[in-house]
Amino acid sequence: MSDNLQRKLFIGDNHIDNITPTSRRDNYMEACLNELRDSLALAKKYKCDSVIFLGDVFHRMEVGAWCRNQVLRILKADEEGNPWPFRKLVCVGNHDIDHNMQNLKKSSLGTLIEAEVIEMVDEDDELGLYFGHFRSTLVNEIHAGLLTKVNQPIVVLHASVVLAPYYGDYVIFDDMPLSDKTKFVIAGHIHFPMESVRRDGKTFINPGNVGRERATKENMSRVPQVLLLEHNKDCSQHRQKYLTLENSAEPDEIFRVEEIAERKKTTIDTKEYIRRVTQISTWGDIEDKYESLRASGKIKQIDSEIIELAVETVKLVNDEKLKKKSS
Repeated sequence: MSDNLQRKLFIGDNHIDNITPTSRRDNYMEACLNELRDSLALAKKYKCDSVIFLGDVFHRMEVGAWCRNQVLRILKADEEGNPWPFRKLVCVGNHDIDHNMQNLKKSSLGTLIEAEVIEMVDEDDELGLYFGHFRSTLVNEIHAGLLTKVNQPIVVLHASVVLAPYYGDYVIFDDMPLSDKTKFVIAGHIHFPMESVRRDGKTFINPGNVGRERATKENMSRVPQVLLLEHNKDCSQHRQKYLTLENSAEPDEIFRVEEIAERKKTTIDTKEYIRRVTQISTWGDIEDKYESLRASGKIKQIDSEIIELAVETVKLVNDEKLKKKSS
């Protein structure tokens, strides 16, 4: 590797918010702020020239003022009050703008940009970056050849870039039309880590989300990492490394594991209860059968409103069947 290297730190979806999700047992905002501090500290430790946020810095377009101001303060300077010795750039995500770029100026992310603690650009020749900010048409534009005109070696996207068929609008990396000059595609938006190298040598990386607002299978199986990329000017020489954040807790420390498991069990029981109710044939007008239905639901801890709805549904169906039988 050449000594004339650029070093960049890429940070996946932060989803910072002042509201703690129901699946978390800790203070979600404090956890998010700590992970933000850790990420920037790593960039300083590894002498990065820039930090790139891959979108969804915030979980909502407008978070609480205290939360927004804390993020602003952290991005402005380190714990000693010294300005960070690197640039900070963002690829705008759908949560940042509530799926509409016209909302940027009145969003929490817009405040950070206006305060100049983070940059939003379409491309940067010095850093070799192109940004595909979120928009509803972005995936279709990529399919149509948008990125074939890019002159930068690193394409940064907030879009559904995947390795195999997905749902909704997506683009499979192997099928993505790219410029000959592009060596890396680095994306956020999809909340699990991915990495792939195509036959033409182009590399795709999604380092995974940092903010864990939901107890998904992926979030329950790992702690967040950020991506350190070292490369020369055109990325003909490069190496990457994943860095774990110092203050990111293990999943079983932050998620309400027991409650989540109980909710899943209740959901499964409810679905099974409803399935059985829909398969009941004519019982005749015997009230104890309905009481049996109520008792069964209570044993399985089905919500009382669902139980009564099921009983009334069975009664209506039963009445209709009896009418047809007598006519």
